[in-house]
Amino acid sequence: MESVVHPLMRMGKFVHRMGVIQGGIGFARVTRNKRAGDGARVYPLRVRGYGEPIWLRAVDSDAVIFGQVMIDWQYNLPQVEDVRLIVDCGANIGMSALYFARRYPQAKIIAIEPHPENHAMLLRNTRHVPAIHAVRAAVWPRQTVLSVAAGAGTSYAAATVTEAPAAESNGVPAVQLRDVVAEHGKIDILKIDIEGSEKPLFEDPSCVEWLTNTRVIYAELHDWMNPGSASAFYRAITRFEFTQHHLGEIVAIELKHRAD
Repeated sequence: MESVVHPLMRMGKFVHRMGVIQGGIGFARVTRNKRAGDGARVYPLRVRGYGEPIWLRAVDSDAVIFGQVMIDWQYNLPQVEDVRLIVDCGANIGMSALYFARRYPQAKIIAIEPHPENHAMLLRNTRHVPAIHAVRAAVWPRQTVLSVAAGAGTSYAAATVTEAPAAESNGVPAVQLRDVVAEHGKIDILKIDIEGSEKPLFEDPSCVEWLTNTRVIYAELHDWMNPGSASAFYRAITRFEFTQHHLGEIVAIELKHRAD
């Protein structure tokens, strides 16, 4: 019975978010594509509240990310007031950037994604939203060039970066968050889903510079990919007072600065 009830409940959630017809179509397509594929075929889905279709590749990772963000609302965390700047590190195909743009329409969103095919989909999904600025790069503690390694199989959700050899010509630039703060000002929401790169990012002593200018962090920690990531994250933020919320795989941290 459970094998029947669970899909029906899941389909009901799609219908609730997308409407009867679009929810049925979306559930069928996403369920069918929750397996490895080559990414060559793309298809549109329409979600209530979003004026343009959202494009997915017929691969497991896109189906999962769409479900997490658009159906399960994994970023439906306590409302943040007066949000002007959101930095989306590990933007993938743009689901979180689109969600943030709808929830915080007054905010500028810098969406950072290193994987070339993910970045192409990010551009496709967000080109109609002037507030979203898609950047092909990776967040890192130092100015350098980074090599991008795709996830296992045909999954596009677990691309990792490492510092590139000096001779490498096809790497991506590193983005330092202190430079983002210097150019754009205080980060109101910082989303971190960077597949284990949170370890070097938060181990670097200079992280205190940009953490001092960051209000809220939404982080997905990847100890299973890079052991020590979670401890590096918590060692860094315990320099500040903070409150914490959890929703699924996301930990939300509100940093309490003396000026607050």
